[in-house]
Amino acid sequence: KLAQKAGVSRATAEQYDAIQRKGTEEQKAQVDAGESSIKKVYTQIQRAERLKKNQATEWPEGKYRIIYADPPWKYGDERSGMGGAVDQYDLMELGDIKALPVADLAEDDAVLFMWATAPLMREAWEVLDAWGFKYKTQLIWNKGKGPVELDKLAQSGGFKDADDLMEYYQQETLDMCFRNLQEAADRDKSIAALKEHGNTVSVAFTGAGKTICLSAVIKKLASEKANLKTLVIAHRDEITYQNQDKFLKVAPNISTSLFNGDTKDWSGQTVFGMIQSLSRENALEELPTFDLVVIDEAHHVTAETYRKVIDCVTKNNPNAKIFGVTATPMRGDKNNIGVIFSNCADQISLPELIGSGHLVPPVTYRIDTGETGKKLEAIHLRKGSDYNDKEIADILDTVPLNTRVVEEWKAKAGNRKTVIFCSNIEHASNVTDAFKHAGVKAELVTSLMTSESRQQALQDLESGKVQVLVNVAILTEGWDYPPISCVVLLRCSSYKSTMIQMIGRGLRPIDASIYPNDSKTDCIVLDFGISTILHGNLEQEIKLKEELAKERDTCPDCKKKIPLSAEVCPLCNADIEEAEEQQKVAREKRVLEQFVMAEINLLEKSHFAWTDLRLPNKTMMAAGFNVWCCVLEYEGKWFAIGGRKQSADIELETTIVHKGGKLQALAAGEDFLLIKLVSIWNPKGGQGKSMLAMNLAGAAIELGLKPLVICQDPQGTAMLYFRSGNIPFSVIDTIPDKRPDADIVIFDHQASDWDVPKNNIIVMPMKPARDQYATYIDAYKRAEKLNKQIITVVTDGQAHRASEKETTKYLKEKGAFVIPSSGVFSRASSDYQTIFDSNMNKAYKVKERRMEISKILAAILMSNEEKKENE
Repeated sequence: KLAQKAGVSRATAEQYDAIQRKGTEEQKAQVDAGESSIKKVYTQIQRAERLKKNQATEWPEGKYRIIYADPPWKYGDERSGMGGAVDQYDLMELGDIKALPVADLAEDDAVLFMWATAPLMREAWEVLDAWGFKYKTQLIWNKGKGPVELDKLAQSGGFKDADDLMEYYQQETLDMCFRNLQEAADRDKSIAALKEHGNTVSVAFTGAGKTICLSAVIKKLASEKANLKTLVIAHRDEITYQNQDKFLKVAPNISTSLFNGDTKDWSGQTVFGMIQSLSRENALEELPTFDLVVIDEAHHVTAETYRKVIDCVTKNNPNAKIFGVTATPMRGDKNNIGVIFSNCADQISLPELIGSGHLVPPVTYRIDTGETGKKLEAIHLRKGSDYNDKEIADILDTVPLNTRVVEEWKAKAGNRKTVIFCSNIEHASNVTDAFKHAGVKAELVTSLMTSESRQQALQDLESGKVQVLVNVAILTEGWDYPPISCVVLLRCSSYKSTMIQMIGRGLRPIDASIYPNDSKTDCIVLDFGISTILHGNLEQEIKLKEELAKERDTCPDCKKKIPLSAEVCPLCNADIEEAEEQQKVAREKRVLEQFVMAEINLLEKSHFAWTDLRLPNKTMMAAGFNVWCCVLEYEGKWFAIGGRKQSADIELETTIVHKGGKLQALAAGEDFLLIKLVSIWNPKGGQGKSMLAMNLAGAAIELGLKPLVICQDPQGTAMLYFRSGNIPFSVIDTIPDKRPDADIVIFDHQASDWDVPKNNIIVMPMKPARDQYATYIDAYKRAEKLNKQIITVVTDGQAHRASEKETTKYLKEKGAFVIPSSGVFSRASSDYQTIFDSNMNKAYKVKERRMEISKILAAILMSNEEKKENE
């Protein structure tokens, strides 16, 4: 009624009412006098209320794995009263946002979700860098706007229209995929290799995204060359359709067409063809000119059909490039794919994909089948190449064994979706019947079925009508159904690549958004044959490949470019280690005559005085810091034997350190002598002994040494560090009876222990308070009487009392090290870390504290057995 009388809208009347109830007298007067509009004053009141409501809490403490950030971005055209952010809350300058200590809140593997708008993307990336995060991808908030509004939104961020914006986001997401798989056959490495070396193959284990890789390569090259004509070759219809489908998701703006048994269409800029159709004479006669040929499952490339197509393409266009992707470059027939490809751009292994979360780990059960296994091994010994499927089926296809297969499956994987690989169709049919007879929903897939029937069986698996799918080689390649979490091997192959292909069907992780009712953490592999005996199970491969790859980038046999991590050359099938071993033998033969000189050099560079005892067995002996070692010859072999000095504070039996060649024995003896023992000791508690012990070990790691901390404190502070799993070295609470595998052993002594440690080097941490200083002096004099090397460390170098300052100054003049009290130590210890942990890199004055600890370690390492006369 009020609005009607005043001739205004209801909203204006409500705003005026709010001003009368909540506004200041000045605001009311401005409205009544017409100096400010009702809407403007109402907005001011709303903003004040929001600012009061949105007051920030105190800055949080602790570490977080997920951080949501909605920074108060400041826009260049922000004006009050326009309903923008400035009317909702206080804004911050970019520099102030970047200065927020978000990095201090983040765990090592933290994920940050940060809100930003298109016009501020560059600034958002700056903030990510400042906060210590690595950009991964963007998510788009669809606010339900129409096409015209979306175009305006895109144009405000510098894009042509909404389609241009979406293309940008799509490319960023694609780039994220490849950045996340740094060791995969990624787009940029593949393109660089194509340009530099010519025909290129990329190798990636099943699940690394080979189809995405080849699609991204085509899209990138098409953006560089207008009307790039590409032919994508596969060997089965299912793979051809799958490749086209995924390609259109990556590059929707590039036209495609099919050339297979049903469709013969060359019109697309990218043509997806099946090799059987492409290699026919009439197809080769009408083959268009292609700039790029992409071969999926490139290990087939040496087959005659592929060679015919490649020869025809290069005849039409000598500058055409060939790019291949495969999971298994090692062909069973030993044919060399290097005849087509001049290099391997990249290779990603199973351990890398499991470590990055892109595959689940396999859990293999080798089922003992008694006499059946012996028969299979006998066939392998007779044949020498691949198996005859009928012979394998005759052994594996028996009623008792098929019943056993069902029983073992029920016991180990009865609730899992499963794919079974059999030897031949009759075998597969009998296995399917065995599962059905046991009440399990199983279905058979073979090459004799029509494409429609096979697709129906696969759909039944996805819909839940079928739990177990039995096949003969038809699902080895090109079929992906991530909910498969059990693979049964009832087929044998002397080719490891075939085993990998079969097991790979079960290693893909599940996307919960696509399969919300399925979950998966591993894949069970049941091997009833001898595949895992012949080739090793994939868990063994994971453990072996956790070691660092050798630094190599060329095959020692064919001399072509290969990835550093390759164990077998993807191009010529050469065993890298075997080829390198042959080269090593040749090198050793060349340097044999230099052996005596090497021995002399080793002795000259030794840290210790080796004495020739002039005995018939050529014994040489040396004494180290806490141990002794002798090297002698016995029955044609050289031995290094070591033990402890009586004064050493370590229970160490006399032991054989090395047995073999003389030079190696001397080197092993040298390493044995280098062990350094140091005690962190002060009978007074609370002086920082454990803190100092752990951080000295951290400093040793930085120097490339291997430390061991022995915790002798009943409080077990050092053991708490070790149990947390946050430190890169070992802590034990008992003295070992053998020489520990360490370069330096640090003893963390308990408080109230007045027995002077046996070790020659003693580090005494102390605080300069008067009562604590008296204990330190008493303990120091006891150690000094025993001629111990004592290193004093003042652990509270910023004491405020005059007497404590005087004590610190006096001790510093006498050569003591001073570590100021610092929050960096308490922060590190609260997470059971040392200040050398990468998490601490941005902590306040951490560099200065690290330098002080490192100087103490240097003094320990450079100390001599005899007490120094001067500094």
